[in-house]
Amino acid sequence: MSDLPPPSTPAKGSPVVSTPCPTPLFPSAFSQLSQLRTVAKQLEEALVGELPPNPTIEDLPK
Repeated sequence: MSDLPPPSTPAKGSPVVSTPCPTPLFPSAFSQLSQLRTVAKQLEEALVGELPPNPTIEDLPK
């Protein structure tokens, strides 16, 4: 015989309650990919505009 305690089992009559999966703390991979696509689209649109030789903040695309 070993000195290990017997495995624990739920008491008779007590139902085993399963809890739903917790909400993830981080956004899903799909939402992160969508955001990257949006950023890429913004960069693409920004490259279309022409900037003067010495641009200032006011000259940047909005």
